[in-house]
Amino acid sequence: MIEVKKYIDLWDNDQPRRQAVAELLCIYDHDWDDLLKEKLKANFQPQNLKRMYSKLDTSLNMLRWSADTLSPIYCEGVSRSIEGDESADLSIYEADGILDLTLDRAARLLFAVREVLLRPILDEATNTITVDILTPDKCSVIRHPDNPLRLVGLVYQTKSGDYVVWDEDDHKVFDRSWREKRRDNGERYENDYSMIPFVLAHAAFPERGTWHEQDANGLKAATLNLGLAKTDYNHKRHLQSHKQLVFTGTGTKGIGKKANSDAGSAIVMKDQGSDAKVLDLQGDLGGHLDAIVNDAAQTLSLYGINPAAVRGNMDASSGYALSIKLTDTERVWRQQRVLWEAWERQLYEVSRRVVEVDGNGASLPDGKLLFEWPYIGPAQDKNQDAEYWLKLLAAGVTSVPEVRRHLFDETPEQLRQWMEEKEVYAQETSPIAPPVMSAPLPVVEPEPEPVEA
Repeated sequence: MIEVKKYIDLWDNDQPRRQAVAELLCIYDHDWDDLLKEKLKANFQPQNLKRMYSKLDTSLNMLRWSADTLSPIYCEGVSRSIEGDESADLSIYEADGILDLTLDRAARLLFAVREVLLRPILDEATNTITVDILTPDKCSVIRHPDNPLRLVGLVYQTKSGDYVVWDEDDHKVFDRSWREKRRDNGERYENDYSMIPFVLAHAAFPERGTWHEQDANGLKAATLNLGLAKTDYNHKRHLQSHKQLVFTGTGTKGIGKKANSDAGSAIVMKDQGSDAKVLDLQGDLGGHLDAIVNDAAQTLSLYGINPAAVRGNMDASSGYALSIKLTDTERVWRQQRVLWEAWERQLYEVSRRVVEVDGNGASLPDGKLLFEWPYIGPAQDKNQDAEYWLKLLAAGVTSVPEVRRHLFDETPEQLRQWMEEKEVYAQETSPIAPPVMSAPLPVVEPEPEPVEA
C-alpha cells in the first residue's frame, strides 16, 4: 500500500539534491551559460560584466570530456552468454545491438552525475527489451535499510508533470496536485512484477548513502573555473586593441584645453618637465592561455586522462609507448567494466521478470550473465608485435599456430585449414619425397585375325 504523504515529503525534501544533479546535467549537455554568468558575477565588477557576457567561453567542458573519455566501455559492443550454456538465445535482451547503444549512453551519464536508473521495457512491436534511462534530477528513492542495492520505494516526475510511484507491491500515478489517476480503461495502476522494475546504478559502491552527486563537484568546479578563465582571457584579448594616454609631471598647473578644434587635437602641457606617453596595454596572452591549458591538463590527469590529450600534443606514439601513456585511462576502463557487470546482471534479472509478465509466453534463459569485452585501447604496432612473438617462437616457448592466432586473430577453423595446407605444401616440395610417378599406359591386346572357313 502506497502512503502518498510519505512520497510527497520525500519529493519536497529532496529538491536541493535534484537541483544539484540538474546543474551537472546542464554542464554535460553544454548548456551552462547561466551557471558561468553566476560565476562571473561573483568574481568581477558589475561594470565589466556586460562586455564579458559577450565573450562567454564554454569550450573547455571538463565534466563532459572526462565522462566521454573514461566511460565508453560499451562503444565496441559486448559479447554476452549464459554460464554453462553458450548457445543460449539472448536476442530478446540484446535487441540487435540496441542494448549496447543504450548502455553506452547510460555509462557516460553515470560517470557525469554518479547515478542513473535503468528500466527494462518490453517493446510490443519488436518483442525485444528497450532500456529507459532515468536521471537522478527527475526522481527520488527509498532504499532498503539492510541492502544498499535494493529499492523499496521510487517516485519520479514525467515530462507531462505526473508523479509515478512504485514500491515492491504497488504502483500508482498522480497528477501535478497529487490526485490519483487511472488507466484509460478506468482501472487502477498495479504492480504486476512483484518488484520495482528499475535498477539503480552507482558510479561506486553506495556504502555512504544513496546519492553521490557531490563526487562530481570537483569536475563541476574545474569546468566553471576554466570557463571563467577562458572568458577572462577572451576579454583581455579584446582589450589589446586599446591604448592608454598617460600624463606625467603635470604638477599644479595641470593640462590645458585643446589648442585646435580639428580631429587631431593637441594638448598643452603647462608644467615644465611634464610629459605624455601612450601605454600599449599588451598582456602576456600566450602565458595566460598556457596556464589555462596546463591547469586543465593537471586536473584531468587526476582522473586518469593523459595530459598530452589536453595540450594537443601531435605525438604519433602507438603500441606499447601509447599504452604506457594511457595506463591510468585503461585502469579506469577496467574498473568501469567490473562495475557495469554488476549493474547489468541486475538489469538482466529484472528483464527476465518483465519478459515473463509481458512477453506473451516468451522468456529469457535463466543463469548468470557472462561478458567478453573487446579491446578498446590504443592500436598495436604490428612490427613490434611481430618481433615480440618471433622472439618467443625462437626461444621455443610458443608455437606457430599460437603466433598466427595472436598476429592475425585466426579462428581454430582457419588455423586447422592453414596447417593442412602447410602439410600438403611440405610434402610436395620436400627434396626427399618420392617422385611423383605418372600412371602407366594401359596395355592393349591385339585383336585376333579372323580365320577363313
